[in-house]
Amino acid sequence: MPAREQLVILQPHAEVDYNIITSGHAYLFGRRDGVVLGGTLQKGNWSLDPSREDTSDILEANRKLFEGMSGA
Repeated sequence: MPAREQLVILQPHAEVDYNIITSGHAYLFGRRDGVVLGGTLQKGNWSLDPSREDTSDILEANRKLFEGMSGA
């Protein structure tokens, strides 16, 4: 079965030297070559094209993740 995934890659930020993995779909990996935000998993989707809607959803999920940490 095909499965389509999509990530968002941000510019590298030296201060982001950590990873965050949640039980939901939002996750972040700080790497030297960029900050990786994820993600999607769409079973049965054959498309190889990036989706603006998926990009927006990934950014929003990660924004909410960090908003939840602001009071910690």
